[in-house]
Amino acid sequence: MAKPEKRWQLLLVADDGRIIPFKRVKGMLLALLILLIVLALFCAGLAWQLTAEKVRHHRTSLQLADASRQMVDYKSKHELIAAELVLAEARMEKAGLPVPRRTARIPRQAPGKTADGTNGDGGKKPASEIAAGPMVTDSAVEKAAATTVPDPVQAIAPEKKKAPAPPEPEKPAVEIGDLEVTHDAAKKILLARFRVKNTGPRSSPVAGRCVVVLKNDLADAATWLGMPGVTLVDGKPDGKRGQAFKISRFRDMEIKAAGQADPSAFKHAAVYVFDTSGRLISTKDFTINLPAPKPEPEPAPEPEPKPAAEPAPPASPPEAVQPPAPPEPAASPAPGGDSGPAPGKGPAAAIPDAAAGAALPSGPAAVPVDDPSLTDPVEPVKEEDTRSRF
Repeated sequence: MAKPEKRWQLLLVADDGRIIPFKRVKGMLLALLILLIVLALFCAGLAWQLTAEKVRHHRTSLQLADASRQMVDYKSKHELIAAELVLAEARMEKAGLPVPRRTARIPRQAPGKTADGTNGDGGKKPASEIAAGPMVTDSAVEKAAATTVPDPVQAIAPEKKKAPAPPEPEKPAVEIGDLEVTHDAAKKILLARFRVKNTGPRSSPVAGRCVVVLKNDLADAATWLGMPGVTLVDGKPDGKRGQAFKISRFRDMEIKAAGQADPSAFKHAAVYVFDTSGRLISTKDFTINLPAPKPEPEPAPEPEPKPAAEPAPPASPPEAVQPPAPPEPAASPAPGGDSGPAPGKGPAAAIPDAAAGAALPSGPAAVPVDDPSLTDPVEPVKEEDTRSRF
């Protein structure tokens, strides 16, 4: 079974029921689309032509402004040269020298003549004399009179144009912030802080080197200090060394210098910014005030050595103390059966203590006694041998 053909057709139905078909609808739509595309391309071409015309018009305006500026410059130079020529001819006539003949001589403006060529009596100059050369104004004559013309030939000869100096490339815009210098007395280090800011367009980053120069005497550049250690030529860094940086907006720079014990002598400072080729971009001067370091405490003086003391005389040895005498053994009983103590030999009459006797003062001499028991010697008591009992 064949598939039915898919197509569509636009029909209009009238009030009376008539059907009005529309033929070639697709062709009309396709033609309309092609026409729109052509119109769009035509508008794009017109816009491109308009842009090109604007660019050409801007370029022509610049050329016209340049030509106008050159015209004014050439006109002023022409007036000055013409005035110098007139003065040179006047000097030559006054000196009696022959004036060279020229086909078109620059006329002199007499006091009785007006600028339009009429004389004081109403007469007019001939047209050939009016068109002979440009008019010379009073200001041009005064300018030429101020200049000296040593030789008429030099006045007639045209001036040589000096070659215009090539324009210097624009320096990148860099701004230097406030400078802060501090000193660490313990480590003997100087620290300089400042901000470098890019004031140009953000799309063009700036790279280069920074140098800080501390000045203690504005007249003696040999005593100045460069941070970091750089070579100073007549008090200025050469731009070959320094603290490198690369910024798009800004950066806080810190530069150190070691081995500075007393920086209070530095009163002025200058910050230099160079580009990567060593060309100076920006510089700024500052006034600084660094305090003097505190003095270190002086060490205590060493004590003086005392003289050797004289040797003391040897002390006398102490008197020997006599030990107390051992108690005497009890006396054996007398044969007569008297068991009492012998006269003068009792406990109370024991041998006096030697120490006590030494301490007590000596009394009067004892009176002699006639008792024979006190004068006769007493036999020592023999100790009984107790070993024989066992």
